Amino acid sequence: MRMLRSSALTVGLLALNSAAFANDPAQDAFWNALAEHCGERFAGELTLFDEEADAGWLDSELVMHIAHCGPDEIRIPLRVGEDNSRTWILRRLEDGLELKHRHMHGEHEDKVSSWYGGRTTDSGRANRQTFPVDAYSRALFLREGLDASVGNLWSMEIWNQTFAYELVREGRVFRAEFDLAAPLQAQPATVKLENLLTSDLGRVENTEVIVSRVTIPPDSSLPRHWHPGEEFAYVLDGRVTLWQAGKADIVSGPGEVVKIPLEQVHTAMTGPEGTTVLVFRVHEKGRPERIAVD
Repeated sequence: MRMLRSSALTVGLLALNSAAFANDPAQDAFWNALAEHCGERFAGELTLFDEEADAGWLDSELVMHIAHCGPDEIRIPLRVGEDNSRTWILRRLEDGLELKHRHMHGEHEDKVSSWYGGRTTDSGRANRQTFPVDAYSRALFLREGLDASVGNLWSMEIWNQTFAYELVREGRVFRAEFDLAAPLQAQPATVKLENLLTSDLGRVENTEVIVSRVTIPPDSSLPRHWHPGEEFAYVLDGRVTLWQAGKADIVSGPGEVVKIPLEQVHTAMTGPEGTTVLVFRVHEKGRPERIAVD
């Protein structure tokens, strides 16, 4: 082990049981505390590290983006310098919480060492959850010659306006902390909008249809807005999460279609893949195509 900087290391004792923890108060509190920051980005820094193993992180800007918060899944893309290939994925299961690490090669292909992680084995605490390595990940690590990783313990903490991600195993400690009290100003997504067709709708007075191709870059959230008409979106590539006020999120991939009702406040969020969507809008002629919501 090389140099260790500030922050005390706390490794909780793991209970050796497999009872069901669905609707567990501690896990619910942890989940809700994280979801409160949905849509926000935060800068971070390493507080426990190995100078040699983590050299690529030490001089890089760290930014986490709590991009998607559904009832059963939270996705947190992590940017390390110019590398935005990493995403932490938290899921609610019948017997607890699961943490997975997704690593992308380009925009559409997973790396070989991807989707590894672990599951909780006890209730944990409202401010800390620990994820011992699961069977899938142990098999992956052994197959890829990463034998040292078969004993991995990952933890996430939310305390004192700080989010922490931690990895512990024999001879290895890694910890990154992010300042929840200082969300970064969101960068507007550079959306490419191509209007392919605008036409009156036959036999329907004062109504038109607009067909557009919309390309949304990775890890982006559009401003919340509504349309003076109905919208139908067909996903051409990538994946997109549709947020609608008062409704459950809808995650869609290639070949899937979603409908957005008249004047429904909504937005779209992407992960590391980004997305391209073919959009059909039917609304009153002469009115703005979209109305922003503060």
